[in-house]
Amino acid sequence: MLAFSVAVGTIVTMIGRRFSQSTKRVVFVVTGGSQGIGFATCKGLVERDKDVVFIGRNESKGKEAEIKLREHGSGNARFVKANVAAEDCAEKILNSLSGRKIQGLLNNAALNTKDPNRVEELLGVNVDACEALSRKLAAKMVDRTSVIVNVVNDSCVWQCASGPARAIIARDQISVSDFWEARKHCSESLNGTDRRGWPQKAYTSSKMLLAMLTRMQAKDPTYATRGISVVAADPGWCRTPMTRGKPAPLSAEQGADTLVWLLCDAKSPACGIYYKRARYGFSERYRGR
Repeated sequence: MLAFSVAVGTIVTMIGRRFSQSTKRVVFVVTGGSQGIGFATCKGLVERDKDVVFIGRNESKGKEAEIKLREHGSGNARFVKANVAAEDCAEKILNSLSGRKIQGLLNNAALNTKDPNRVEELLGVNVDACEALSRKLAAKMVDRTSVIVNVVNDSCVWQCASGPARAIIARDQISVSDFWEARKHCSESLNGTDRRGWPQKAYTSSKMLLAMLTRMQAKDPTYATRGISVVAADPGWCRTPMTRGKPAPLSAEQGADTLVWLLCDAKSPACGIYYKRARYGFSERYRGR
């Protein structure tokens, strides 16, 4: 066991050195990249000769994923152990870039729990962390060609809500105050008895908020003035650890294909748009509501 641990440590050190010595000037950042759709996205990127920094909380899974990615393409991958909801996450990511710029950010990390006592934790990971990381990493993103992709699903469509929730989500324009008002209402409804039109599941509500965030970011000067595209994407229902054995029709690789396409193959994806498996042509892009 000791010999195995030493061998793994040596391999990880070699991978880290290879990443640092890469001559590529840009890198892609993927949160929740140790498994599932996040890992499949990292795999698709390194197969296209892209360098990737991926984030995860579990160090053993992250290092194992790092070694596997080394076998899948000519791109380099570096694992960063971090909690996306922690204050120091952006700093850890920036310290891992070896002075390079960010070409794409995939906000993929998500928490799904039915525990009513973990509502704020869920919103912190699924929504707040996406807003904070995007804002903090924007300064290191490439002007005019970089993209931020927020991973959502069908629950982001505003028809899933009713009453006061639907009224605010369905607005033609989403301002900063609109978004934080919705975030406050959502938290209060999930922690109380008056749902105010928000879905019963906290995960569903969080994805609706993330779609709202995408529309807000699309107009935010932090991104708009520098030509950074911000889009939402639904990879479809995929077989991942989060689906827990349910008969999802798509593999993680099939779901990740649309995300990889948006990150590095799509030509300037339209900002504020909700893409639903656009790569496969099952549906064209949708407005983010």
